[in-house]
Amino acid sequence: MYVENNSFLFTGPKGCIPIEKMRETNQAVRLEPHLIPTTPEAVRMYEERGGRLNTDPSIGYDPIACYDHLQESREHVFFSRNSSFASIFRDVVHDRIDTFVTAIKSFIEITEFLAQTEATQ
Repeated sequence: MYVENNSFLFTGPKGCIPIEKMRETNQAVRLEPHLIPTTPEAVRMYEERGGRLNTDPSIGYDPIACYDHLQESREHVFFSRNSSFASIFRDVVHDRIDTFVTAIKSFIEITEFLAQTEATQ
């Protein structure tokens, strides 16, 4: 086993170290700005190929974004009810998504509760 920058490197099934192989064969290049589609162009191209995007404006909106005290409360309540992010991440990596799904639902419920509380004050 090799150690590099606190990352564990291992020999892959083909006898090479995957991260080193990636570095050797990476052919990524910087694209010229004129080759990158604008957001509306990318959306159009995606939808022309059968893709569907959710345009519901409530998705991605945080109703307590302007209230620092409510964000702090949310974080405190969230961590009192859920596993740590490290634990949730480990579960996802090992194909156990239950804690992730529970955490997302919990985050949404806490946010909605705090937003309603603020709205009634």
